[in-house]
Amino acid sequence: SVSENFIPRVFITHRAISYLQSDYVNGIAVAVAPFPKNELSPIAIHKTLNQLENLLAFNHFSGTEIKEAIMLNTKGFVAEGTKSNIFFVRNKQIHTPYLTCGILPGITRKKIMDLLSGKGFAITEGSYGLNELKTADECFCTNSLMEIMPIVSIDNQSVGSGKPGEITKYALSLYHESILSSSKMEIIP
Repeated sequence: SVSENFIPRVFITHRAISYLQSDYVNGIAVAVAPFPKNELSPIAIHKTLNQLENLLAFNHFSGTEIKEAIMLNTKGFVAEGTKSNIFFVRNKQIHTPYLTCGILPGITRKKIMDLLSGKGFAITEGSYGLNELKTADECFCTNSLMEIMPIVSIDNQSVGSGKPGEITKYALSLYHESILSSSKMEIIP
């Protein structure tokens, strides 16, 4: 039985969103994390409170212009960002790492894959080296808070033209359109 002295409590916290409008317009700079992501860990694909590894990798770049860190796995393949999933575009084909690379199967990642494949874009999952990301035509990362964020440089090397690419911009507009259409509610009297 529940004690008569039990008082349910709800705590709500709020933090400022650190992504600026200019980040979406100009894109962000990212760098490779100083240590690998363990793709063999049983918790690698689960969103848990234990995100210390990612937090340490992200904080390594504290005080710099770097807005995200890319984690390679122990085999040297691109895994994910410290807070995001990674996509890159080459010859209008979209690529993202396999889940087995040690990534979190993000809901925004899945949504973008569904939206873009529904519009006829080929999306390939695979094991990719860092050079494939650095020499891509365009690159972006996703999560529920940032949505779709253009990546314009990796380790101070421009990706593509060094500006957000057309497919990245299209993906962001598709995502916003999808969110707006799914948020319309009918009020029943």
